[in-house]
Amino acid sequence: MSATTLLEVNLEAKESFVNGGLRLARQLAQDMEHWHFSGTEVSKHLNRHTGNQFAPVAPFVFTSTLGLKGDDDIRYDVPGAKQVHTCVTTPHILMDHQVVEEDGHLVLYFDYPANTFPQEVLSGMIKLYEELVVALAENEEAWGESPEKLHTPALPAVPYRKESSLEKVLLHEPLLNHAQQSDSSTAVVGTQDGKRIKLSYGELRTMTDLLADQLADVLGDLATKEPPVVTVCMPKGWRQVVAVLAVLRAGCAYLPMDPSLPPARKSAILNASETRVVITERAVLDADTWWTHVSGESEWELLDSDEFVGSGSMSVYPSDMKTSPPSVSGELEGRWERKRPGGVRCVNAKPTDLAYLIYTSGSTGMPKGVRCHHQGAVNTIQDLNSQYAVGPDDAVLALSSLSFDLSVYDVFGLLAAGGRIVLPESSTPNPSHWEDLLEKENITIWNTVPRLMEILVAHLEAKGRRLPDSLRLVYMSGDFIPLSLPSRIRALSNNPDLALVSMGGATEAAIWSNIYEIPGTLEEGWASIPYGKPMRNQSMYVLDDSMRHCYPWVTGRIHIGGLGVAQGYHLDADKTQEHFVIHPDTQERLFRPGDLGRLRPCGKLEILGREDDQVKVGGYRIELGEIERHAESHEGVRAAVCRVVDNAIVLYVIAEKDGRYSRDSPRKSRDSSSTSSSSADISDSLANEGVSGDLTESVRGVCAAALPEYMVPRHILIVSEFPLNANGKVDLKALPIPSISAKASGSHSLETAMERNLALIFAQVLKLETKSNDLNATQSFFDMGGDSLTAIELLTHLSTLNPSKALSVVDLFEHPSIRSLAALLDGESGDLSGNPGGMAPRYSKETLSPSQHNLVCLNPGDPQKSPLFLVHPAGASALCYRDLAKEL
Repeated sequence: MSATTLLEVNLEAKESFVNGGLRLARQLAQDMEHWHFSGTEVSKHLNRHTGNQFAPVAPFVFTSTLGLKGDDDIRYDVPGAKQVHTCVTTPHILMDHQVVEEDGHLVLYFDYPANTFPQEVLSGMIKLYEELVVALAENEEAWGESPEKLHTPALPAVPYRKESSLEKVLLHEPLLNHAQQSDSSTAVVGTQDGKRIKLSYGELRTMTDLLADQLADVLGDLATKEPPVVTVCMPKGWRQVVAVLAVLRAGCAYLPMDPSLPPARKSAILNASETRVVITERAVLDADTWWTHVSGESEWELLDSDEFVGSGSMSVYPSDMKTSPPSVSGELEGRWERKRPGGVRCVNAKPTDLAYLIYTSGSTGMPKGVRCHHQGAVNTIQDLNSQYAVGPDDAVLALSSLSFDLSVYDVFGLLAAGGRIVLPESSTPNPSHWEDLLEKENITIWNTVPRLMEILVAHLEAKGRRLPDSLRLVYMSGDFIPLSLPSRIRALSNNPDLALVSMGGATEAAIWSNIYEIPGTLEEGWASIPYGKPMRNQSMYVLDDSMRHCYPWVTGRIHIGGLGVAQGYHLDADKTQEHFVIHPDTQERLFRPGDLGRLRPCGKLEILGREDDQVKVGGYRIELGEIERHAESHEGVRAAVCRVVDNAIVLYVIAEKDGRYSRDSPRKSRDSSSTSSSSADISDSLANEGVSGDLTESVRGVCAAALPEYMVPRHILIVSEFPLNANGKVDLKALPIPSISAKASGSHSLETAMERNLALIFAQVLKLETKSNDLNATQSFFDMGGDSLTAIELLTHLSTLNPSKALSVVDLFEHPSIRSLAALLDGESGDLSGNPGGMAPRYSKETLSPSQHNLVCLNPGDPQKSPLFLVHPAGASALCYRDLAKEL
């Protein structure tokens, strides 16, 4: 009879083999004191506690009969018979390992259930085991060495192409060369006052120098050890390109900022970055009076680019124009001569100097600024442009936000190659507009997160149209690529040379660090698109806790090295030291992004998840802790945790008392040592904003006032307590999943065939777990979790139900439920609201869902009176009438 004893094994200690053996012997003696409660019983009780009856608590069993007397007597020799197979199996065990002596030989047995491990894992594990045993048997000194020194070390992933020397240039310098060589070639295509415009390399150079000189004049003789930070806060358009080039031309570093960010977040970033100047445009200042209120009280100066780069310098051309626009260099040069007080700021910038500063989500509640140098981005750009022969005939459809580092390639990658940057009319997702630009502008390069390509593909499939033959390169990065997407893209293209390229990495490592060209048929054994191999002059390691390379199939922490590793986090030495580490053996500086991964035997990397609370939603990297900190700043919240469910952020809060509060409630105290002064000020101001009796909506308001829209939780649930796992940590998986749509009954149930078809589409687009037949026919699409991107996808699917009725986003906002949409598609939408005459309902903050509160809804007026038309200022924005619209 035998008993199973659990042995606590700690392999992290760096010690010699003999010392480790002695330590384990002492541990075994201690653990054997619990023999009366067997390991099998411990496993049963632990599994019962965790609710998983089949989880292996101690997955490996070791049995040794070495040194036992009478070993030969327990063998069952049968005359004339030979043992050909033996197998030991223990329930819920991944591997049984036995060590025995047979006929004077050491015999090792490994028994395991079929298909438990990949064959390469077993082969590699047994090979290393054998190397250890042989080393200990043949060399007495080996007992004094640590185990990792007794076997062949693992090797890192090999880059997809050999290292090469890097041209030592600054990020913006190729523009200057192209402006001299071919100043009439088109550099930028954009929109001005609702019309498409072209900007040549010569015009772009002149505008850049003009704005750079004005910026240098504002900065004066400022003496700094490094490039001063200049914030570029503009809506998507050609002016952004001019601004970032001017900032670099003036010897500064640019910080991209989305104008739609809440004021509290804008203040936090401007203060944390120590911005010297903010470059913006008149449309932003007209739409947001916050800038003029705070500029006089701040240490930074406001520079309106419209004063120096106006619309008069643009070449307007019809959308179908194929020839170069007439030159306006003379007009620009005249303006330049009149405005220029001196020369462009003369600096001695180096490739390792700061080029741009991008702020990403931070776990402490404050965003963190990533300091990216010229050298890293130039290395990535030169690698891709040489690998895929990007040149003057190429054009990219620049859809990514300037605050998203994919835009660095869109702008500087194409300008470095002498190509064209084609900008959409706005940042609002519009696949019809994208399709039009792809065709008319002969776009050759697509560079976005996979989600945007999915939207375009769905649109083309629904319309029965195809990708243009000009499209030859599709870059996808920033998120997992659905396995079906590559084949759907290829099915829409007639270009046999179309290359689909998957890339990954981190903002802290120069846009991308790894690459994988997706083949027509995915290699066998992959359940996801491979992460690929490191890019040129970069490295990507899978390291264990001792910073050693992991063997193939062994999970470890991803570390990125090479020329792309950023300088660190802006003015945050502690955070920099935590994530930017020095390898103890090679002294190589590495960035640890927090990803877990492994190296396959084929040399390709595979990402397995995160080791922290960082997630990606819609391509944006988000620290859930930042959302939690802002939620906990609310006086009605005792504690908060976040998780992601179906690509939506869910916030769980434990309320103070009964979940209701008033303005007179005591302010929650904060530990000033745990946050910067600016963070505390922001939290204080947020906690005082428009509180009401509804805790969930008030908490949502606090988050919306401090976080960008993509970080505001889609669902907020109040719970009485957080479930804990066996380690005492919050068990996120045990938290309730938000009921996106409660099971409908009565008048809320689906009634018609059209409603049932719409329910199927709602469930598919929103990825709902609720069965489509159980959806509430009167619930809003946006209350179910819809957003601007899913709205576009929904409209694409709706076009297949009634091809003769083209719906717009406005139609969806006016008819957001399954029932109202069904009536609209069936042509029965005359009186959907019960209003007299079928007039559309008036909108107010009370009748709109929380996700629609920042929309400006236009209501019909009295048909017996003359309408009043208000013409908005230049900049194609009606946001200046937001307050007026709310009062109507």
